[in-house]
Amino acid sequence: MISNINKELFRYIGYQYIAEKLRGNPNYINNLLNGIYFNSDDIMRLELEKRKSQAFCQKSWYHGDLFKRIYGPVKTLIAEKTLKDLIARSGGIQGLYLIFEQSIKKELEFDSLNFKNLLENNFNALIYFYQIYHGRDGILEKIKDDAFGKILETNAVLPSPPVGLLVSQQAIDIFKDVIKNKEQLIRQKFKNISNIEVIPFLYEYDNSKNLTNKIIMTFYAEERDFEKYGKDSNLKEWGQPFSSGTEYDIDENILLNDNIVLLLSPAELGYNIDNCKFEEYNCQISSVSKSGRTEWWDIIKIKPLIDCNVNVEFNVNNNLKLPTEVKNNLIKKIREMPTDDYKPLENAYYKIKNR
Repeated sequence: MISNINKELFRYIGYQYIAEKLRGNPNYINNLLNGIYFNSDDIMRLELEKRKSQAFCQKSWYHGDLFKRIYGPVKTLIAEKTLKDLIARSGGIQGLYLIFEQSIKKELEFDSLNFKNLLENNFNALIYFYQIYHGRDGILEKIKDDAFGKILETNAVLPSPPVGLLVSQQAIDIFKDVIKNKEQLIRQKFKNISNIEVIPFLYEYDNSKNLTNKIIMTFYAEERDFEKYGKDSNLKEWGQPFSSGTEYDIDENILLNDNIVLLLSPAELGYNIDNCKFEEYNCQISSVSKSGRTEWWDIIKIKPLIDCNVNVEFNVNNNLKLPTEVKNNLIKKIREMPTDDYKPLENAYYKIKNR
C-alpha cells in the first residue's frame, strides 16, 4: 500500500521534483508519510503543473529564497494532520487528490476583479505588471513596494522557485484591456488634434517605429542606461528597454527629433498621484548639439503640463503640419510658466544618460 501511495504521490507532484528532493534527502517521502507536512514549495509545484496551459514562465529570477522573500508561506493545506491520517479520512488516495485539487484551486485562484481594479486605480501596479510581463531586469528591486505586493495578493503572478515567476494569461488580457481604455481616454481628450499619436509604452517597437511629424503621447518611457550597457550592447539580452530587438530597431533620430514626445502624468489617466512613483509631468524633447551629435534624452521637468493650457496651444495650432512649429509654441508656453513654481526652460532640463 505504501509503495502504491508513493508512486501516485510521485506522479501527482512530479517525478523530476521528487527526484531532486530525494537526491538531497532520501527519506523525503517517508518523512511526508510520517508527519512531515507538505511545505509551500511543494504546493507551488502542484500549482505549477496544473497551470501550464494557462500561464507561461518568465525568465528565472530565482535567488535561492525568492519564494520566502516575496510571497511568504502559503498556508499548509494539511496542517496538523499526517498524510496517513488524511489519506484514511479522505477515502483513499483519490479522495486525497480531490482535497488537494479543491484546496489549491481555492488558495491560488486568480482574483480577476481585484486585479482589474488595482490596475485601473494604482499606476505603480500598472507599471510593475508591465515590467513583469516583459521580463524587465531589476523588477525584484520593487518587491518590497506596496503595489507589487498587491499584485501578488491577486495571484496574477505566482512566484515559483523552480522557474521564477508565473504570469496568468487572464491577467495579461486584463492588463491589455486596461491599457486600451486608458489610451481611448487620452484620444478623446485630444480628438481635435490631427497629428496626435498615443503610444502607451514609448519603446514598443511595433507602435513606435518610423513615426514622423507626430505629437506622441505616452504613459511610460523606460530610461536608457548607455553608461551601464554601452551603445552597442544587445539590450534584448539584458531585458531593457525594448520588448524585442536591439536599440537600433527604433531610430532615435526619427523618434525624438522628428516628433514631439510628451510623457503624460498619471493624473491625466485618472490616477491618484499622492503615492505615485511616476507622478511628474515630463516633456521630452530631443535636440542636436553644435557638433551635430544627437542628445538622446533631454527632459524638461514640468509639473502640470496639460494644466498650463498647453493643450489650448495645440488646438490653436492643430492645422500645423510641421511639429517643429508646435514644438516652438510649446517651448514658448513653458518659458512663460511662473518661476515661483517652475524653473525656466534652460535651467530645468537634464540628461538621464549623464545621471
